[in-house]
Amino acid sequence: VPLVQATAVQLRPVPVTIQSRGIVTPRRNIELVTEVSGRVIWVDPGFLQGEEVRAEQLLLRIDPIDYEVALSAAKAALASAELSLAEVRVLVQKAAITEAEAGVVAAKDRMRQAQVDLANTEIKAPFNAVVDIKRVDLGQYVQAGSALMKLLSTGVAEVRLPLLASDVPFVNYGQDAEGNWQELTLTATFGNIQHSWKARLARLERRVDKQTRVFYLVAQVDKP
Repeated sequence: VPLVQATAVQLRPVPVTIQSRGIVTPRRNIELVTEVSGRVIWVDPGFLQGEEVRAEQLLLRIDPIDYEVALSAAKAALASAELSLAEVRVLVQKAAITEAEAGVVAAKDRMRQAQVDLANTEIKAPFNAVVDIKRVDLGQYVQAGSALMKLLSTGVAEVRLPLLASDVPFVNYGQDAEGNWQELTLTATFGNIQHSWKARLARLERRVDKQTRVFYLVAQVDKP
């Protein structure tokens, strides 16, 4: 007689393990360009390809002489416009007052633009980053709009993890009702040493890759 064992089936949640591989990328990846023209007269010794830089760190300075002259001229023009406005107000010339007031506003705008141009002769890192590509050095003349460097942010790293459409319903991502992030563990092997990081499941990209037909789940790691 066959021996049979019966088990009652119970409906309950079952943990599902999904493994995926992705490439680590910086959250911000920018080409930093200059907004002014001039010769590079100073470069930070730490501004080197592959080196880490801090937010607001001064990386290089462009010769400011042309922009200092422009600022002085703008200040003189503003003083002249304000004098003209004061004169027409004394004479109570209503038509001339409107024109003089417009002249003062325009002179203030030109002075503000000159101040911005002068400030832009100092190139600073906009955030904590690694210098991926360095395209300028001491003594080089740069034109406005020229790319100076490529920066990779180090504040947050992202990993795009491909998922099959059939796996997507089993994945929770984002924040729950209490504001807690869904988490996962990322691992990587360098030589014979394995490292691991706790990451948060930030989002699921709202598109499907047309080549592989997979979705991408984006994990984020702070200060990687």
